[in-house]
Amino acid sequence: MSSHVSPQAEAQIPFSQISSILRDRVFPLLAETFLFALYAVLTGYFISKRWSNRRTNPLPAFILWTTLTMFVACVGYWVIDVYLLWAEAYRFLPRQTELQGTGIFFDGLDMPWSPPLYVQSILQLLLVLLGDVVSLWRGYVISGRPRWLRRLVISIIVVESLIYLWVAISWSTYYLPPSNSGFYDALVKSRRPVVYTSYAITGIAQTASTVTIAHKAWAHWRNSSGFVVKSSMHSSLAMLAIVIETGVAYLLLLIWFATINDLIGRHGSAAAVTSSYYFTPLVAMYPTLVVVLVSIRRSPLEPSGVSTSAASGRLRFAASSSTSEDSPLPRASSSYAQSYGDMRMGLFVVNHTEPIGGSKDSGNGSGEGSRFTPMSFASRHDMFAIGSV
Repeated sequence: MSSHVSPQAEAQIPFSQISSILRDRVFPLLAETFLFALYAVLTGYFISKRWSNRRTNPLPAFILWTTLTMFVACVGYWVIDVYLLWAEAYRFLPRQTELQGTGIFFDGLDMPWSPPLYVQSILQLLLVLLGDVVSLWRGYVISGRPRWLRRLVISIIVVESLIYLWVAISWSTYYLPPSNSGFYDALVKSRRPVVYTSYAITGIAQTASTVTIAHKAWAHWRNSSGFVVKSSMHSSLAMLAIVIETGVAYLLLLIWFATINDLIGRHGSAAAVTSSYYFTPLVAMYPTLVVVLVSIRRSPLEPSGVSTSAASGRLRFAASSSTSEDSPLPRASSSYAQSYGDMRMGLFVVNHTEPIGGSKDSGNGSGEGSRFTPMSFASRHDMFAIGSV
């Protein structure tokens, strides 16, 4: 933009520029800020609950690290969006000296600030990768922690990390100055194939996790003859929690973003231009929401009690239908467990998993089909603290 502009041109330029900024940055950033605020509240609640229960139910370091890393990455992404809006508005003010440099087009506007955009792309890839890690780990825990599945999950995470690392390196050709080296040409040629490969491995990871958890949810529902709920509101909340934990909405969000950016958004459509503003905070928020859901034991897939894994700080994503290494408590029919489930979720669930104590009719633990397993005072206190959230 020339520093000497005629009055007529000066009167016309601001309208088109400001309208573009409003359409492509201001309004989407408002939506992103709203989602980010919700995410900040969710993360703060999660950390405060874990801190208050740090002695009776300590948080696994793996989950804490993942949650905080995703939040920090989302903070960085949002801060860069705020900076880009400021830089966009400042650059397009009348009578400003034109900034020199190699510009690229982003959201239909000439953007010479490519390094911040590159950092944003890396943060977005990191959030998707960590979301896959949470989903795979959730499916692994629900499946009963078999060793072969643990090796498979770790292998998928390692391979996916390497693929996303190559995606991040290849995307440098979009945002950084070009080079005449052969390595640069190889990166340019590999951009699209490696992106499609990342789509494939993320799709496999999320689909496998979703199918596994959905199958367990269906088996739980069928074996317990469904949830007998007190009200339609409680039923809706239970179904919503199941949908959240299975990750169906998260998988659909990933499919939507990949579709509109790779197919629909090639010509700068409004759907593709604004997609990153809501996609990134939702991708960061969803795994944290699942972690919060299961860490406070409000998952309908774990209706009948808290296993000893809670006392040891091991995160359980759902109850197993049989006794496992993480749930040494015996099977029993327990009205106490039933009343606890009612207190926690407002649900009466047919108890078919591990109890949290003996029934009123169990006496000293002897009885047909029922045994009483004593629990420590700390475990009981923690159980009621969790259930009363």
